[in-house]
Amino acid sequence: MSDPIPHLNAALEGRYSIKRELGKGGMATVYLAEDLKHRRDVAVKVLFPELVSVVGAERFLREIEIVARLSHPHILSLLDSGQVGALLYYTMPHVEGGSVRDRLRREKQLPIDEAVEIASEVADALSHAHSRGVIHRDIKPSNIMLDSGHAVVTDFGIALVVHDVATDRLTASGLSPGSPEYMSPEQAAGDHQLDARSDVYSLGCVLFEMLAGDPPFTGSIPRAILAKKLMESAPNLRVVRDSVPEHVERAVTIALAKTPADRFRTAEEFSQALSGDFGDRVVVGARSAPAEVPTPGMSGSRLAGVVAAVVAGVGALLTTVGFLSTRAYDYKLQIPLEYTPSRTDFPIVGAKALFPTFVFCFAAVVAYVGLRFLWRGAARGLHRVPGVGRTFESLQQRSTEAWRRLWRTAEVATVADAYFLGGIIAAVAVISPFRHLLAGIAWTTEPEVLSCSFRTLHFTYHVAMSLLTACLAIGWYAFVGYLRRRRATGGRVALAKWGGLAWVIITLIVLTLPWRLLWDNTHPRALLDGEPTYILVETEAEWVTYSSKTGGMERIRKGQRRLELLGTEGYLFEDSESFLSDIPPC
Repeated sequence: MSDPIPHLNAALEGRYSIKRELGKGGMATVYLAEDLKHRRDVAVKVLFPELVSVVGAERFLREIEIVARLSHPHILSLLDSGQVGALLYYTMPHVEGGSVRDRLRREKQLPIDEAVEIASEVADALSHAHSRGVIHRDIKPSNIMLDSGHAVVTDFGIALVVHDVATDRLTASGLSPGSPEYMSPEQAAGDHQLDARSDVYSLGCVLFEMLAGDPPFTGSIPRAILAKKLMESAPNLRVVRDSVPEHVERAVTIALAKTPADRFRTAEEFSQALSGDFGDRVVVGARSAPAEVPTPGMSGSRLAGVVAAVVAGVGALLTTVGFLSTRAYDYKLQIPLEYTPSRTDFPIVGAKALFPTFVFCFAAVVAYVGLRFLWRGAARGLHRVPGVGRTFESLQQRSTEAWRRLWRTAEVATVADAYFLGGIIAAVAVISPFRHLLAGIAWTTEPEVLSCSFRTLHFTYHVAMSLLTACLAIGWYAFVGYLRRRRATGGRVALAKWGGLAWVIITLIVLTLPWRLLWDNTHPRALLDGEPTYILVETEAEWVTYSSKTGGMERIRKGQRRLELLGTEGYLFEDSESFLSDIPPC
């Protein structure tokens, strides 16, 4: 047929008006058309008659219903499908940005960050499809459209339909069941039990081409390309383009492994590796410097180094907290420096001071995990409700994508400033209601803030500060992950990163000070010349006592004054009735 457009317009009369041909692939011709009902431009894909005769119209329409259920921001949605006479077609939104293939024809190689971003978005789309049992089987640059710079995967339908059709029948019809440059070795070998790892391989080929300018395997005929895939390992990406980050090369190397078991198990793992997160995976076949490839010996030494660093950090934190809280306590009671505990006691004091904090933080984590579990259970329930599940899923995906797009497009330095200032503002807002409590403990000698009536206030303070510290720590962890994904270092970003960690440690230390004054501070009760007093420190030569009546410390040499031990312990700031009774300290 010299000009099929008039024939198509006649066949689709009243539904679509074909304007012009956009392109032709291995299985179909794509036309730009106007949706007459909704007055919008759409892309109409018309299958080749040869494919229709091999596949069958009924099977095509049945299988494409599965694709119609896929709803994801990076999957080009299916608007309509049908049969008119001998024609099988389906329609999709028209994307004006063209495909990755069009972009590569113009630029040959893409900027590294854009190529990685496109691959990550395609991986998100594949992960969504794989979770619903749909394998694409034909990921290639021409099947990845660019909508406002973001990737949108198309052609799930045709690849799904031709999967089980015998290769010889398609070849005899003059059709090619796949793209040799991008299909996985197991697909090239005719394996019909393909899984997510086959699409991961194809995506690795596409990313390789976006970075290097050519697919990893090329040849004059398809058989030569497929033979290379089955016999050879993928070339070294950084030999072609040395500016590619090492972790990106490693991710591509794993994705292009000949054996499926050596690849990423899921598209999500591939996406995470592109941001530098390989988990515990050892890179198979990587060609980086030997010093960077993990070995059992190095793994053990690194593990020992990490353990030593953690132990040293925890020890330093406990010692610091123990020293500061002890000095605050001794300053409040005016205990001389020579009676300060030895350095070996500081970690023990610090551990006692931090133990309640760990309890509150653990409770907060348990509550967070419990809420997430309940939310996921509720989400699964909503997915099963007819008429609600698809709407809920669509809203969830759109909100998730909007959130991701917000952080991808934001300036890293701006995010760093907002994170750092937000942590300071949050701490000031939480601490402000307790400023008199802190001032009374740290900088004055007034005992009122330490009386039993203030115990509830101290407890509230500790709960609020524990939650603040936990939130700041979680925020710092998320911020570091964000910087790693954006590969941002130096300047204000580094200042916000390490300043945020320092702020977490400062809030942790600040929250322990009042707590130390209220716990582990009971002392033996005694009568000094008949007056109630407490024994703070006892040596061979003297006593250091504290009078709850005068609120002062006194050093007394043994034998100079009459001191009678009562055999009970009490809290320094308890009421007088408790002192002379067996009432437990408040």
